[in-house]
Amino acid sequence: MRSAQANGLRAHAFCRMTLGSGAQIWNRDIDRSANRDVLQLLAEATGASLDELAGGMLTSYEGILFEHHNPGGNTKWILPLGIYHRTRKRYGMQFCPLCLAEDQQPYYRKQWRLGFFTLCDRHSVMMYDRCPQCETPVTFFRVELGCRNRVPGSLITQCHQCGFDLRRTPAYGPSSPDAMSLVALRSLVTFHNLGWWFCRQETLHYAPQYFEVLHHLVTFLATGKGARLLAYIEQETEWKHVDADSLEKIPFEFRPVGQRHGLLLAALWFLAEWPDRFVTACGQAKLSRTAVTRDEHFPWWYEKVLREHLDRSQYVATTEEAASVAAYLARVGEYVSATKVGNMLGAKDKGAASAYKKSQRHGIPSGEELDWVIATLGMAIREKEAVSVRRLLLERDRAIFRFMRITGWPAKRTLGLTVADAVRLAKTVDTKDTLPAAARGVLLNYLRDVRRYLAGENSGNVLFVGQKGGGIGVKNLQLRWRKALNDH
Repeated sequence: MRSAQANGLRAHAFCRMTLGSGAQIWNRDIDRSANRDVLQLLAEATGASLDELAGGMLTSYEGILFEHHNPGGNTKWILPLGIYHRTRKRYGMQFCPLCLAEDQQPYYRKQWRLGFFTLCDRHSVMMYDRCPQCETPVTFFRVELGCRNRVPGSLITQCHQCGFDLRRTPAYGPSSPDAMSLVALRSLVTFHNLGWWFCRQETLHYAPQYFEVLHHLVTFLATGKGARLLAYIEQETEWKHVDADSLEKIPFEFRPVGQRHGLLLAALWFLAEWPDRFVTACGQAKLSRTAVTRDEHFPWWYEKVLREHLDRSQYVATTEEAASVAAYLARVGEYVSATKVGNMLGAKDKGAASAYKKSQRHGIPSGEELDWVIATLGMAIREKEAVSVRRLLLERDRAIFRFMRITGWPAKRTLGLTVADAVRLAKTVDTKDTLPAAARGVLLNYLRDVRRYLAGENSGNVLFVGQKGGGIGVKNLQLRWRKALNDH
């Protein structure tokens, strides 16, 4: 819209000239689904780089807010638009009236599409998700309808249905059960793209592990059993922003901004004093671990509290949980062993040790352990001289583990890739073989910055080459990640 206005064109004419008359733009959520071909055409027309344009896509939150982005369906934290032909049925485009009023050329921010963005990071006032006058979803490209003789310019701030100027929307501050919950929400909307996060004294090097738990809490609090926890907050603080009886059984991202705000603050209130408040509230509400998790699996920092305080069944550790505990021990400088893993998990039998030994036999890190290895390799890379063999080998290892983490592929399949496979996968878009954007980026960066320096006469078409020029095997990779895990 802004590019069209800057060139004195209507948006439809601009898109027709730059992307072609058959481009599918207006009947889909292009912030989520624009493919590389669309971005390439837009880059050529505007002078912006592909990286700049990709940074404006919601896929850029992969590995930051969620594991994988689903361009054709719903993704946690991304507000849906509810597209029907060229209309919008849901309230997926939020706005801050003060931001729009201050902008020399008004525009809608990428982060305004996030479900936890109920508070403006600049003005600390409540966001709006619809026109305050007629309650129509914000569909700013439709303001051109009926304006045949002029370019609409600042009309991007007008409601296309009733003409109300969204910059005139009243701004008001948020409610909160206490000051610390509001501070937590402000921190969330301001620094959400750090890539790591924290929960009280627990530092989470892979931020999606925090956002996964937060999403679970805001979802659970809106259920019948979760309402007992909302009642506990009201009992302790006299704050009742969320009326549990009025909550529909819909996904968190489908809720109006007021409901999302209340559920977020309630979840953050529990996390602010983690785990004491949550454990006490669940005990008073007589909620077991199974009632809270509904048999889903969550990151270990969350699971361990539920297992220890709310579990009423016999516990047998899983391979994933054991691997997460092993990563934690390595992170705090402890020697990793099956016995220590078992002690941390609190298992009375040999289940925990067996689970850890099983993960060792597989030779493949997963979950939090894999995140820790990737972070450890990043620190080691910064200590090595640029383009040195040692640094290149570490960068190769990190590329392998990052690719496995993003795609979920096992080591054997990953190490079996060829250069031709990597080029094909990196360029494949909108088919069943499409990789997440982050995984395609890993492959392209590795080919450009690492492999060409490591490859030798014996490398052939092998993608991940070893120090002597040939390929590397699963056992070799297992030794590499064990060394990375134990060295730091």
